Amino acid sequence: MARQDGIEQIFKDIYQTLGYTPTNNSIKPVHIVNGLCRACLGGYYDTRPLNRTAVWWVRKQKAGFDEERNPSNALLEEYSTLWPNVATSQQQARFEDFRRLLKATYGADGAVYEQGDQSSFTLANERAVTGDRSHNGVGRFLYRLLTAGRGAAGSPTVAWLLEVLQDNTDPWSTLAWPLLERSQWRPDSTSEEAVESLDSPIMRGLRAAFDRLAQFERRRRSKLSGLRRLGLLSSFATFLHLITRWVETAKSDEQAARPPILFDVSEGTLRSVAIASHASFRAAGQAVEQFLRYRVKVAFESEGSLPTSDDDARAFLTQLAGEEKNRERLLQRFIALRQSEGYSVADAVVRSVVDQGLESRTGSPMGFLKELGRRAGFVGPWGNRSERKRYQVTSDFLEVLVIATVDQGEPVEFPALLDQWRSQFGVVVGQEKDDDVIRRNNLLPYVFGLPTPVDEDELRQNVKLLKRHLEDIGYAHTYADGTTIVLVE
Repeated sequence: MARQDGIEQIFKDIYQTLGYTPTNNSIKPVHIVNGLCRACLGGYYDTRPLNRTAVWWVRKQKAGFDEERNPSNALLEEYSTLWPNVATSQQQARFEDFRRLLKATYGADGAVYEQGDQSSFTLANERAVTGDRSHNGVGRFLYRLLTAGRGAAGSPTVAWLLEVLQDNTDPWSTLAWPLLERSQWRPDSTSEEAVESLDSPIMRGLRAAFDRLAQFERRRRSKLSGLRRLGLLSSFATFLHLITRWVETAKSDEQAARPPILFDVSEGTLRSVAIASHASFRAAGQAVEQFLRYRVKVAFESEGSLPTSDDDARAFLTQLAGEEKNRERLLQRFIALRQSEGYSVADAVVRSVVDQGLESRTGSPMGFLKELGRRAGFVGPWGNRSERKRYQVTSDFLEVLVIATVDQGEPVEFPALLDQWRSQFGVVVGQEKDDDVIRRNNLLPYVFGLPTPVDEDELRQNVKLLKRHLEDIGYAHTYADGTTIVLVE
């Protein structure tokens, strides 16, 4: 029995169960924070006055020039009650300086455009929360993670967010407040679904990290920096969720793997560490592909449509492909997998469907992972080849990781912190106990893909570099006896 809904619908069904659509290869932390704030508020604001004032010129990509969309004279006439005394050329120049400052401030993350529902501002308060959908559902997913089994009132992160969003006394809010006051409230048509419990140990660990960060931010009372740190942790949490779906959902698959996240602290100067880090990042993408294949196979098996013969498979794929150009490519994939790579009929059908689906979409989970990591500071290029990625750790991201795992005022020895990162997030740096994990590219006790060669001396150097990095940013101190203590004050 062949399916009638096509490959596109198969992927939509998978992403619906995932909780978000991991296909935006331009996603930024600011998109995710905006989406999370929208979920917390139950709606968003029409920020047209702010957008029109901040966005002066719009780039015409195909034509190759900038077009003036919102001339200052038109704005001064429309909002004459806000700026009633702009008459001289000097006053007009000051108004235009204000517009540039507004764009630089609220568009600091490079996500502000002419339309409010396509913009995510560098947030200061709730009136700057927009209807931008660039987060592709990640904000709603994180809201469900934070509130599962305890509701919004039981989440320290949601409580802190609502508190800071209601504050309009910071310089960012003051700068744009006359425009923000004109933003119109738009309630969401559907409320967030309540999640009764949080069964995943990985997700419970991530939620604990969010709670710890929120408690830190509430004490520190650094609103704008806190929202930035929230964006970095949100990006990492989404990344970790996606790369662990295979191992957490494919309980019946004995080959399901969980690749480690190997931070190369040397900026690529320790070659074997850089190679191993690149291998672990590639393995993360392969784990996502395996998750998709697993879900496609389960879907076909549950409805009794998975073919068992070549003829049935060709008929099945022909009907599934739809358009003729897609049909030819899909059948070519299937034949190549059967003849050249020795796949079984069922496995060749599943892989050809997944490969076709990934190729036909404008964005892919692998591109989504790269962009999440790059923007948040834990994925970077390997050498001069920007297409080859490795795990790195910037000062900003390292600070977030420490705050999210160390209780304020409670000192932790450096090796114990590394153990916690490994158990909670799958992060490794190069302790002796990590060697086998790095070699087999798997936190579980078997090899995933090809074994990765490692230089143990360079791994230990990598650990020392991380310790020094923590000391440089003020979160670690090494005493005379050689003990290194990590502390969040």
